[in-house]
Amino acid sequence: MLNNSFDFVKADKIQPGAYVQISGDYSGFLDFCRKHNISTIFYKYSFYEREEYTITDRFLENQVENVKERNFCKPWVEDYNKKTLALDFDNPCALAMCASVGAVVVFYEIYNDWLDEGIEKAEDALALFMEQHEEELIEFYDYEKGSSPIDDLRDTLLTDKTFRFCTNKRSRSEYMEHFMAKEKNKRFWVLAKGAKNDWERLYQINTIVDRIYNEYRNSCYRMKIQVGEELPAEE
Repeated sequence: MLNNSFDFVKADKIQPGAYVQISGDYSGFLDFCRKHNISTIFYKYSFYEREEYTITDRFLENQVENVKERNFCKPWVEDYNKKTLALDFDNPCALAMCASVGAVVVFYEIYNDWLDEGIEKAEDALALFMEQHEEELIEFYDYEKGSSPIDDLRDTLLTDKTFRFCTNKRSRSEYMEHFMAKEKNKRFWVLAKGAKNDWERLYQINTIVDRIYNEYRNSCYRMKIQVGEELPAEE
């Protein structure tokens, strides 16, 4: 139990030999400094970066496959940029203050997360928009055969005997990792437009591939042929 004869100050974090982070509100920190005759307080404001919430033409072009996709996304991008342009990025999102008490630095920080639930960062917002409009974007895909990129991928995979014998998720995942690394197959990344990173892109592709394989396996059962054999050509 704390002895009331001392001036106790609750600390959020103590780093021996370095600093003490105290709790309480802004005025409480200032009262602490006055009480200990601290005349100098160091401070630093933190801000949200406007650039992280702006979709430039170059950024958009790097995220799309062709002009048709860019033109489809452009109206939404302009609307998104108008919203971010109206935001006050001069409004701080955090204030850090510190002062020295003897050999110890007393640290205080307050947050003002005014943008956290207001709007997504440019990269995340565009990825979400493209994910929500995946079906429309697929229409702009340049493919060599088939009526859609999924048909193109299905035809390409099912002509490969090695793929047809990938009877479990793990073997298909390993197969697709090598398959997608080939330059000629990179066109199929269009099927993972809404992904935010390489892992998520491959996950989305593998989900489609598993669906293709299940359809193939069901066709084998229905036609009473061995799984792994090539499906007969449609008449």
